Amino acid sequence: MMQDIELFKPLQDFTGKKPLECVGEKIEVWTALDMLAKRKDQKDKPVVQYFVEKIKPFIIDQLPNFYKEVHTIQTVPTQLPPDLEILIQKSYG
Repeated sequence: MMQDIELFKPLQDFTGKKPLECVGEKIEVWTALDMLAKRKDQKDKPVVQYFVEKIKPFIIDQLPNFYKEVHTIQTVPTQLPPDLEILIQKSYG
């Protein structure tokens, strides 16, 4: 899957539209691809390389803010019964 640049282009290009509502926003995709680019087992995949060469140079100064936003968007599920939510919060601190 990470070999298919055309499949991922709409998700990471500046002008591409999300093919489905359930896929991530651009900053979520960019943050994930940046994380993959730092992994030895993923950094040479064509989709990751496309991001590194074509997208990252234009957003590199914004990436720290993207990381912060993505990792603070939502930390607790909101559609759970209250008892289950309490159990999850206790389990994960």
